[in-house]
Amino acid sequence: FPVTIWKTKDSSAPQRGGLIGPAIRRDYSPQVRALLSKVGDMRITSIIVQRVPIDNTLKTVINAISLGTYQKTASRMGYDKVFHLSLILTLDNKIRVVVEKNEVINISTSIPPMKKGGAQMAVPLTNSSTTTDNDAFTLNNFLDSTQSKLGSKYFLYGAFKSNCQMFVIALLKVNGLLTPDLETFILQDAGKLLEGMPWYMKDVTRGITNIG
Repeated sequence: FPVTIWKTKDSSAPQRGGLIGPAIRRDYSPQVRALLSKVGDMRITSIIVQRVPIDNTLKTVINAISLGTYQKTASRMGYDKVFHLSLILTLDNKIRVVVEKNEVINISTSIPPMKKGGAQMAVPLTNSSTTTDNDAFTLNNFLDSTQSKLGSKYFLYGAFKSNCQMFVIALLKVNGLLTPDLETFILQDAGKLLEGMPWYMKDVTRGITNIG
């Protein structure tokens, strides 16, 4: 495929390597950076993991491009639904933010509504050295510790590996909050889905993720 490089004044803007290749961002979007400048130093008082079924439009598009192999593979693996994962954090002064990875990392005070078939699970904070009594347990520190651990993979998105669920797993694990029950609630083996589909689907799904 032809290569197109976008040059912008914003070094955090996505750099696209092909027509259906991933948009690679090396920093948060300007909107996310603006929000973190306001609420990033606030303490986290609660965390909820939310999973919602991916949009039917997205499933239809992926299934069509994969020549029907997406639905066949999902059914064979017993995945009646494929979920999008996010974290809903409550900060000081009852401010709530959603933290999720789509094609880019999104952090917003606009909390997505619960969809039919969705579910939530609370993250037990008292079972970790990271507790609500710790003044250092802020949104910025929660994110920064994970970015430090993941390095360049922190901002990289891939629908089957560096996806929303692996991002949530990393945030919880790095901060000492991941439990076996949470891991079971979060994880679906998206890599196995990819194995049953045509070779080009890895890049195609990156390019159409924002439909959902």
